[in-house]
Amino acid sequence: MLVVAAIGVVLLVGGFLLDGVFEAFEIGDGGWFSVPVLGSVLTMFGLTGAAVTSSTDSLALGSGAGALAGVAIGGVTGVLLRGISRTGTDATPTSGDLVGLTGTVVTGVPVGSYGEVTLRVGGAPMKVSARSDAAVPAGTQVRVVAVLSSTSVQVVPVDAGDRQ
Repeated sequence: MLVVAAIGVVLLVGGFLLDGVFEAFEIGDGGWFSVPVLGSVLTMFGLTGAAVTSSTDSLALGSGAGALAGVAIGGVTGVLLRGISRTGTDATPTSGDLVGLTGTVVTGVPVGSYGEVTLRVGGAPMKVSARSDAAVPAGTQVRVVAVLSSTSVQVVPVDAGDRQ
């Protein structure tokens, strides 16, 4: 039974280290019949079966207990894997999402040239080049009114009563 447990551990470790190699052998979406589920079933079957067999001297009792434990852990692993694989992701931000955002000027924006503005996009800070029709000093709160390119925006200063 310990050999079965060792095979399960090899599957689990091999599946982790060689991520994607064993996916060719998975059935369906890989939830119930995947390498992690099979590895956990075999490991639990072998370890539980060996423990019960050594304490009771009954191979049949050890095999039954190992099978029950293996099916139980396989079910838990399958449910967890299916839950993880169905987790949605947020939409990827686009340059159009920048319009309307407020930020702070970190490098002053001179007339007819570029400065730098820090914005928060999806909760993460993003520094972009910025232009404005009027000079804007560093530290000023600004609002993005247009996207000029993937790395630059047009901004206007935010009035004190207009801040979000």
